[in-house]
Amino acid sequence: MQGRIRSLLHLATHGDEGEICLSEGEHLGLDTLASLLEEGQCTDYLVHFSGCSVLGGDEEAVEQRVKTFLGKTRAMGVSGYATEAGWTDTWAPAGALELMLFSSIKSNEIDLRNGKHFKKLSKVVESLQDKFADCQFDLYTRLDARIRE
Repeated sequence: MQGRIRSLLHLATHGDEGEICLSEGEHLGLDTLASLLEEGQCTDYLVHFSGCSVLGGDEEAVEQRVKTFLGKTRAMGVSGYATEAGWTDTWAPAGALELMLFSSIKSNEIDLRNGKHFKKLSKVVESLQDKFADCQFDLYTRLDARIRE
């Protein structure tokens, strides 16, 4: 299975710009989380943040946080939401988006280390961004830093 996403680290927490919420009033920044995940521990992983707004904020700051996180953890990619992801809605659009994303990566055997797979992944991401525009979903990879128009 070399070259494919080995696994998925799905962090299903509440979130805020650049951080995940561990409990009421206890937040963990992406830089601190990256330091806790020893270098190489996330190699070949896609790290998905389900928390609202974890990938939100000023575009340059988000890209810098993501690049630092990917560099420290050696993860293949990071995905999540830049705004309220709709978890409180009756049909929970973020849940549907995540099921479609994970299923598409698995069924298409998408390899984030292989540049030729970015076209397939880009189509998946664009489709999800169109269907779930209110979630402001994004996916960044270590190789290209961002898959989004």
